[in-house]
Amino acid sequence: MNIKINNNILELVGNTPILNVSPIHSVGNIFAKLESFNPTHSIYDRIALGLIENALFNQNLFDGGTVLDAVDNEMGVSLAMVCAVKGLNCVLIVPQDFDQILKNRVQSYGAKIEIVNGGIIEAIKKARSRSMSLYRGAFVPSMVGADVLISCCSLIAQEIWRRIGDIVDTIVLPLCIGVLATVIIDYYSNKNSRISFVLASGTDIQKNDILDIQNKVQTHIVDIDSIYDSMQELGNIGISAGIMSSTVYSASKQLAQDRKNHKNILALFAD
Repeated sequence: MNIKINNNILELVGNTPILNVSPIHSVGNIFAKLESFNPTHSIYDRIALGLIENALFNQNLFDGGTVLDAVDNEMGVSLAMVCAVKGLNCVLIVPQDFDQILKNRVQSYGAKIEIVNGGIIEAIKKARSRSMSLYRGAFVPSMVGADVLISCCSLIAQEIWRRIGDIVDTIVLPLCIGVLATVIIDYYSNKNSRISFVLASGTDIQKNDILDIQNKVQTHIVDIDSIYDSMQELGNIGISAGIMSSTVYSASKQLAQDRKNHKNILALFAD
């Protein structure tokens, strides 16, 4: 009997499962790409690993070196995890309202946290200042070229295509994943121009949020009560869903009532 045993947690990044989460009374089908199966339970593991491995390969980062960045979400946890496994130092500049649970998770990986007064803009400014002084020579993931970031994100789009191809007619993505959403939409558009795309958000969507892809997508704003109702509904079938996943699921349920246009929906559960 062949048993595959992994020897490194990073081997478990990606190749996440797809689960049919269609509600009983749903007209269309909803297939969830469960990114919570990544080591830190979010899609950001893929991006953090891709950026750090690219930096090591291109000698923009060396063994025992330092990864420095400003973060205000789960990306910080992913960076800290990858650095811990690879023996790298990790320094994260975070805004003063950075979530305490995320802070605890980051520190559990041995990462150092610096808190700034203000929001993510102030954190970014401090990170760039630190990269030119105290942490000169550190690798700053958020400062990589667009081509590197797009290349890392493209691997995710390719995996989704390999796994489910053009079975789906609609793809629902959380707006907040930014460039990753753009890459997935562009990749799938080139593969199948008939697929429609929906960006789901729990807050008002500004025009510049979707500037690069606004002609290709619909937007769907979900109210907070619907998000938490969806979170509980997913919990009832054993899925521990975060805000991004619950938002996407809520939007997908509404779209699934229109079987003519949304018969088979792929919902990216990013967390």
